[in-house]
Amino acid sequence: MRTGCADAARAPEPAFPARTAGVRNVLVLASVFHLGGAETVMREIALRLDPERYRPVFCSLYEPGPIGEELIAAGHPFVANLLRHKYDLPGAWRLARVVRDRRIDVVYFHNSRLALLWCELLRRRTRTPVIAAIHNWLAPGERGRFDVFRRLLPHMNRIVTLARVQKRRLAAGTGIAADRIVVIPNGLDLSRWPTPSGTDEERARALLSVPPGTPVVGIVARLHREKGIDIFIESVRRLAPQIPEARFVIVGDGPENESLRSLARDAGLADRVAFLGQRRDVPDILYGFDVAVLASREEVLPMAILEYMAAARPIVAADVGAVSELVENGVHGLLVPPEDPVALAGALRSLLDDRERARALGRAARQVLERRFSLAETVARTQSLFDEVIDEARRAG
Repeated sequence: MRTGCADAARAPEPAFPARTAGVRNVLVLASVFHLGGAETVMREIALRLDPERYRPVFCSLYEPGPIGEELIAAGHPFVANLLRHKYDLPGAWRLARVVRDRRIDVVYFHNSRLALLWCELLRRRTRTPVIAAIHNWLAPGERGRFDVFRRLLPHMNRIVTLARVQKRRLAAGTGIAADRIVVIPNGLDLSRWPTPSGTDEERARALLSVPPGTPVVGIVARLHREKGIDIFIESVRRLAPQIPEARFVIVGDGPENESLRSLARDAGLADRVAFLGQRRDVPDILYGFDVAVLASREEVLPMAILEYMAAARPIVAADVGAVSELVENGVHGLLVPPEDPVALAGALRSLLDDRERARALGRAARQVLERRFSLAETVARTQSLFDEVIDEARRAG
């Protein structure tokens, strides 16, 4: 159910279904449920919680967003528009009211500064335990956004990070005790990613409008500076003359869409680089990549890498964040220094020149994903954390 700001202030929410014995209510909170990696992961986890143990209620501080609209259409409990603006202080009262009326046992949110602020106000008002899932890097010494997290994160009941190196840096930068930071890597639902076949690859090439046999190098990312799409385009400028038949694909949208298109045109790559925009059929498209790229300046545990691994694509990735916890250089893909288009172009050329090695790297990547990064494991560890935090809060009164 959608709730507008005015409605939330004037009238009580319709009664939530009576609590089922043993079932705990989880508020899954975001500023807006965009089509982003963090929001997608939270939705996938929440919808796979054991219904005999947990009931998710989704909450968006502003409008629902694309993922929120889908959840509403599917009939999932959803509350939205709790804030009129960024500093709408009565929003804390509205959020607390949702928690009380919906009988929420734990709040679970991802790394939004805004959500963190309102969750801290909520925690003080209702004593409801809060779990913060941190999907961005948060390097010690950063100013601005990091200062907000450094001041408020210590008040959360638990902090979830995606990787071991992220946990170490977060603890060093905030002073939070290591036992309150829990590492739960993201995972993929492999039922959506069957082991690729020749038919899958032919179908993907048809979606990409690429003739059979044409080398394809692709990147899936939000078009934002931190994702390094400009670095990818520069590497393509160097590589394209060496392999004139190759085509290059960029999947995603974002604030740098127009500037990146201009960059490709100015580099003389208008007919070699295809911008496909935001796509819902990424699993189908990826099977058409001969090499998949991550060129980011900053990452933690990128979902794009997991998707490349699921599609058994050979990977060339910038060695940033926790990428090396996913991809062992020379075993599951090739790692290159960040912000180095020359090294990136060289690694791409090496895999395009040695297709058998590239296919072997892709197969090895798929195997490590199946062993270590399944969505079922992510859900199971998240459920255990919910139980731990709820029981701890109840013992504390």
